[in-house]
Amino acid sequence: MNRSLNSVVLSAMLLALAGSSSVAAPDGYAIYREPAQGWSAKVPADWSSVVLGPEFVRGDPLRDPTRLLLRTCRGCTPAAALRELAADTGLRAAAAQPARAGKLLRWRRYRGRDEARPALAVDLAVARKRGDTELVALVSRPAERDALVRTALLPALDSFAPGAPERPRSVLAGATRDPAYWPTAGWRRAAAASQGVDAGRLKAMVATIRSARLPIDSVTVIRHGYVVLDATFGRFAAGRLAGPFASGRLHELQSVTKSVSSILLGMALHGKAAGGVSVKTTLVRLAAAAHYRPRHTDARKRAITLEDLLTMQAGFAWRESGYAYEPGSGNDVIAMLGSRNWTKYVVDRPMAARPGTTFVYNSGAAHLVSGAVTLLTGRPASSFARRQLFAPLGIRASRWASAPEGVSAGGFGLLLRPRDLAKLAYLYLHLGRWDGRQIVPAAWTRSSTTDQVADQAYDYGYLWWLDSADGYAYMAGLYGQLAAVVPGKDIVVVITSHFPASVDSTAVTRWLLESSILPAAG
Repeated sequence: MNRSLNSVVLSAMLLALAGSSSVAAPDGYAIYREPAQGWSAKVPADWSSVVLGPEFVRGDPLRDPTRLLLRTCRGCTPAAALRELAADTGLRAAAAQPARAGKLLRWRRYRGRDEARPALAVDLAVARKRGDTELVALVSRPAERDALVRTALLPALDSFAPGAPERPRSVLAGATRDPAYWPTAGWRRAAAASQGVDAGRLKAMVATIRSARLPIDSVTVIRHGYVVLDATFGRFAAGRLAGPFASGRLHELQSVTKSVSSILLGMALHGKAAGGVSVKTTLVRLAAAAHYRPRHTDARKRAITLEDLLTMQAGFAWRESGYAYEPGSGNDVIAMLGSRNWTKYVVDRPMAARPGTTFVYNSGAAHLVSGAVTLLTGRPASSFARRQLFAPLGIRASRWASAPEGVSAGGFGLLLRPRDLAKLAYLYLHLGRWDGRQIVPAAWTRSSTTDQVADQAYDYGYLWWLDSADGYAYMAGLYGQLAAVVPGKDIVVVITSHFPASVDSTAVTRWLLESSILPAAG
C-alpha cells in the first residue's frame, strides 16, 4: 500500500464513491447474477464485484480488507471445493460451525483462516447441489466478523440460487452505431450534462483522488464520442515511477499491451485466412514456419494452438502470478527478460497441463502472439500497428519495446497517450469499424470479448479481461492501467496510474469505474 494514502480521507472517499453495479433491491441489497457460473445471490447494494472470483468489496480495496467471495465448483465434492479455494486464495476451513438451511440449500459452515493475512477472520460455507458445490466465504477484521456474518454472509447463503451457466456471448453485444463524428483528428469535448453525465459526481471523484493522494495519473471519460472528463494528476512519466505526468505525454501501459497484441493478431489472421491459418493453428506449425523445433516437445506441446496462447491456457510450466517482478523471485518473466531470445525461452518451456484446460497468467504466451503477428505479416507488431492500426485512427505517437530477437514485446512494453488508448477502446466499442472502414474484423472483436476460458473463476477472452455480469470489457496493466469499453452506456474510460506492484491496482481502478463513473452516467 502506498504510504502517502491518508486513511481519514479515504474513509470519506468511501462515502463519496459508494455505489453498485447491480440492480438494488428495496431492502438495501442487490440481486447479483454471475452468468459464467449461473448462480444468483443477494449482496449488500453498495458492495462492488471488482476482484476476480467474483469477490465483492465493501469499500476502497486499498484500505478495507472485507471481501465476500461466491463461486460454484462444477463436479466437486465440498472437500474438493475447499481444497481448490485454499489453492486459489489461501482461505482454509478449520473449525466446523452449525449448519444453516437457506431457501434452496443446506450449508455447512466453518471458521477458517487466511494464510496470507492471518490477522483477519474468515468464515466459510459450502453446500452440495447435485454434482456441484456452492461456496461462499467472508473475510473481515475480527472485530467486525459477527456484524458482517449477519449482514453479508447469511443473506448470501439464504438467497443463493444455483443455476446453469449461460452460454458465453460477447460483452459488445450492445455496441453502438457509427457516431456523429470520428475522432481521427482529435477528440471533441462537451459538457458532461450535455451527454447525460452527472458532472458533480465526476468532480467529487477527481477532488477525492487529489485530496487522498491516490497514485492516479490520468482519468479520461468519453461518452457518446465526446470527452466529458480529462483529468491529469502530474505524478508519472513514461516508464519512470514518481516522475511528472502531463496531458499529451506517452504513458507506459504494461499488460494493456497484451490486448493490443490480440487486436493485431486478429487483423493478421484475417489477411492469412485463405492460407488456412486461424486460431486453431498449432504453435509447432508456426515454429516450423520459422525454421525452429521447440524443446520439450510432447503430445501436449504439439496440441498448443494460437487460441490457447490468446486465452492463457497454453499449459506451459510458468511462474508469474504471485511472484514479484524482481530478479531472484523465480518469476519466469524475469528469466525471459534475461535470455537472448524471449520467443525461444517461452516456446521451449516444459509442459505442466493439457492445453485448453488450465488458466495460468502468462506474459510469455502473449509474447508468442506478437511473434505470430511478425510471422504472418513479415513485420514486427510495432511496425504493423503503426501502419495498419494506429495510422487510420490518427494515433501518431507511440513507443513499443522490442525483444533481443526483434519481436515486439507482446505482453508489455507499449506506450501511448491516454487519449490514443481511448481510441483503441472506442474502436472496439464500434466492433472494429472506424470512419467507414473495417479496421479489425467484427467477428474478431466479438470473439475477443467473449469468455473463452474453461476455468469459471476467470472471465477472459482473447487477451481481454471481461466483466460479463456488468457488461464491459477491459484492458488492464500493472500499476493500475485500465481501458474499459462499456457498450450499454456508450462509454469509454481510460485510467493510468502508478500504484505499487504489490497492490491489486485493477481492483482499485475498476472500483472507481463502477462506484463513480458508471453511476454518473445514469
